[in-house]
Amino acid sequence: MIPVILWGTFIVFFVLATLHFLPQLVCWINGGALFSTDVMVNLYVAVFNLEAALLIALLIYSLQVSSERRDHRARSRNAKRILLTELESGLEYIVRQPKVGNTAGISSLLSDLLIAYLPDIQKDLLPNQLHHLIKVTDILISMAHRSANQDSSEAADYLQSNLYFLVQESFLPAMGSPFADAFFRIGDFRTALNEETRKVLTALASKETYLSPVDGKRLLDTKGNPLVEIMDNGRTRIWDEKGTLLCDAVLDTDSTDLAGIKEGWARLPSYEGEYRSGLRNGRGCSYSVLYHHKLFDGIWQDGKPQTGIWFDIVVQRTGEDTYEKLFPYWKDHSLTESAIMKLFSGEWEEEGVIQLDELFVVDVQRHEDRSDVINLRPLEQFMVQQDPKHRQVVLDQLREWSGAAIDDQ
Repeated sequence: MIPVILWGTFIVFFVLATLHFLPQLVCWINGGALFSTDVMVNLYVAVFNLEAALLIALLIYSLQVSSERRDHRARSRNAKRILLTELESGLEYIVRQPKVGNTAGISSLLSDLLIAYLPDIQKDLLPNQLHHLIKVTDILISMAHRSANQDSSEAADYLQSNLYFLVQESFLPAMGSPFADAFFRIGDFRTALNEETRKVLTALASKETYLSPVDGKRLLDTKGNPLVEIMDNGRTRIWDEKGTLLCDAVLDTDSTDLAGIKEGWARLPSYEGEYRSGLRNGRGCSYSVLYHHKLFDGIWQDGKPQTGIWFDIVVQRTGEDTYEKLFPYWKDHSLTESAIMKLFSGEWEEEGVIQLDELFVVDVQRHEDRSDVINLRPLEQFMVQQDPKHRQVVLDQLREWSGAAIDDQ
């Protein structure tokens, strides 16, 4: 509507201006007198034709410029939509799996797309936004190349060193911790991104309401439940899918024991309890990595168990009420048959093969001034209840080495 009114105004202006100023111009040229009527009519026609040609030229130019602008807007929308889709896919994959080197969610064509569409979007981005977009694209493509070379560990290390370009600083320790898998359940991955990255996505989306509210200290899972929360005291709290607390601790990927916990409490596959100065200190329980068997439950100091209960220790009866400690039944990975085979093969005994009925499993409770043996039970009975998978292997090997007829029923 506005262009029609504008062009109508131009036409009226030119007609009125011609009617008003042309006679004055003729009088000034012709010594104060007008030309004859025929000449004036022809002159008016010529001037109006010239003005019409000028207006038509202006109209054509205006339409061309308008068309170019529409084409640019259309190309810009398409370019931003395509880049936004690819960026979202890659960033979501990284946020949900920050410690995984596999980059299946990152497009290998992202760099080519940015180069192709850069002329169509650079006018719509601020210089700092354009620079950040290029940096983010470079990170994603570099990860994809490292992963394509079948070196996922290199890709994961590269991502960890560049995460600060993508996500909020407050969540970096959690993303590099043993609890990084919790981010797989994040509701809106964009809430974990830093301000610069979110501004780039917002500019590409061309929507002010594109992003969810971000507070910098709290993330929610897909069901709206707390996932990660940064406390004012510097500790990070993380929950599992059932709402069970996994940690309430100061996280540090360079902690002394490399567990990622500096101070506080955490629940890891191999340990659940308190930390101080990057080591197990205070109350805690250690577990085997496989099958989650208890190894020690009690008080720790500087990463070493002190007073408490050692579980499932294999002992040999040496007298009516005397026993000799041999080794813990459960190792870190719960693969114990090799130690038992070595024991049964006679390598630990100069006088022959140890018999199965001489072996027992006990728990040992250590106090500050003494140790007590508790929960005594025969090794075979223990294996029937706790490790039936390896029991038959032990019996078969024992039969082979000792030649004894062993009842394995």
